[in-house]
Amino acid sequence: MTQLEQDALTCLHMRSYSPLDTMALDLVDELGWARRSRPEIVVEAAETYRVVLEALLAKGWVKVVREPRAMRLERWQAAGWLTPPLDELSERGDLDFTTLGWRLYRNTKGLKDCLVWLDEDEQTFNCVAGSKKACHAWFKKRCTPRGGGILGDRTTRPAQPTVISEPVRVGKWFKREQQRHQAGWKLTIHYRKLRRRRVQIPELGLDAWLEPREHVRIDGYLPAGHVCFWLGVSQNPQGQYLYKPVVVLDHRGEELVWSGPSNLPAPITPEQAIAYLTDGIQALRLSGKYRTDDQT
Repeated sequence: MTQLEQDALTCLHMRSYSPLDTMALDLVDELGWARRSRPEIVVEAAETYRVVLEALLAKGWVKVVREPRAMRLERWQAAGWLTPPLDELSERGDLDFTTLGWRLYRNTKGLKDCLVWLDEDEQTFNCVAGSKKACHAWFKKRCTPRGGGILGDRTTRPAQPTVISEPVRVGKWFKREQQRHQAGWKLTIHYRKLRRRRVQIPELGLDAWLEPREHVRIDGYLPAGHVCFWLGVSQNPQGQYLYKPVVVLDHRGEELVWSGPSNLPAPITPEQAIAYLTDGIQALRLSGKYRTDDQT
């Protein structure tokens, strides 16, 4: 599988479903976004990705979906399956994996299968996997301060786990329609929502909100435009997660990007995030690309 094929299939893996022409454009946007924190990523033209997607269709690795997702979901649930939410299924006319394509991509990337969904009314987050061990491994990797912070990213407000239930047995389930399981284990995470914190730095003209997620995020405005801060996450050859502070300023339609040290061994505190945000803003200002008195 070539790198271009992997890049194209990554869009499907991230559930960015769309018809062929739209997906070629989506790939440019998705990979361009990822490149802001991983500059080694190469982004090709949309026409290049269109050719790649057409080749994947010819190989039988992807397909055009023929049936509405609501109809498919109703049929699966009526048959007793635990399924992803409706908005995580491909719609009629979208491209999606075939069974062969998903198996090849999953094996290439070494992916572990698990189904996750959020129930905001009950304030629970659920993970179904093939074993208790897989449930606990998923939680450790994705829902702790050293993990990917998926819990905080999926809730409408920042959230923090409060009670972690012991996994219980469940029946039929699937994460993707291309790979179905007859039994599994479900881990339920109870969580509480956290309050956002306002951040104002008068000397910089900053007015923003800090979200105390597992990975702190700051979003707000300068006189020069919209600014945000987040942590880029990568892994070293030993499998250790490393973190990099990233500041992006949208100034007159142009994205100005600053990134700090890329070898932080652990997520940072809100106070450290504010300090890195300040460093990033000052570095962008000193670069001469904008002035503190610039107006949007």
